Amino acid sequence: MTILLLRHGETEWNLERRYQGRFDSPLTGRGTAQALAIGRLLAMVPEAASAPIVASPQGRARRTAEIILDGDGRYDWYFRSPDGESYETFAGRVADWLGESEQPSLIVVVTHGLVTRVLRGLYIGLPRAVALTLPVPQDRIFRLSAGEIEELAVLGDQVGDRG
Repeated sequence: MTILLLRHGETEWNLERRYQGRFDSPLTGRGTAQALAIGRLLAMVPEAASAPIVASPQGRARRTAEIILDGDGRYDWYFRSPDGESYETFAGRVADWLGESEQPSLIVVVTHGLVTRVLRGLYIGLPRAVALTLPVPQDRIFRLSAGEIEELAVLGDQVGDRG
């Protein structure tokens, strides 16, 4: 078993050097920033993408965990619905569609953020943890061609390359 152990973000009482025990105090701005930074770091640990997060019932630990889940790009919760698809099943469906030989030479696909992440990840062979953190802007076109992804951005009334 591997454990990734971290402490909650800084609290008001930490600043005052007060012992909190079962009592609680809110995270400071710095504590929130620490949780966001830990979330970004955690997102770079591939095996952490599918790991459950367990937090102390104390508010400071729960809040830190919430910030980590919201701020680090981990979108695994999409696949934890009791009656929903697992990531593997969903990615399999997307991969099957991507691999269909009957596709025309050019196709425009309008879909959802999660699909764009998974599809781009599958297309260039990204690990799941990385694919699920890809940005999903609403003012971009992603051109998937010849094993590469090119990003086209809307600039005013024109579309320009973003490389």
